[in-house]
Amino acid sequence: MSLGSESRIVGKIAKKLRGNGWFVLKVHGSVYQRPGIPDLMCLKLGFYMWLEVKRPGGKVSLIQEATHDVMRAHGARVAVVDSENRGVNTAEEELSRWLSKAMG
Repeated sequence: MSLGSESRIVGKIAKKLRGNGWFVLKVHGSVYQRPGIPDLMCLKLGFYMWLEVKRPGGKVSLIQEATHDVMRAHGARVAVVDSENRGVNTAEEELSRWLSKAMG
């Protein structure tokens, strides 16, 4: 069973998160942007998290990993999620867990 393109998975994750009150920005890479920036920036109640979306079995590239490490070193929260259904649920769970922890 094909899960479709990564962009389709990103769209489904973004739609579900928006429906749960998150502001979600899809990042479209360009030559003017630093390579390796995650696919989605998610914001709620002043807290934000970046999500890198991969198809099942997809791997984060070396440049993505390096950029994510730099972002984390500056205090950003970055998570990698994969697949269509598990990705949506994983993203929601990760964001909810992190938001609850951040709000103390």
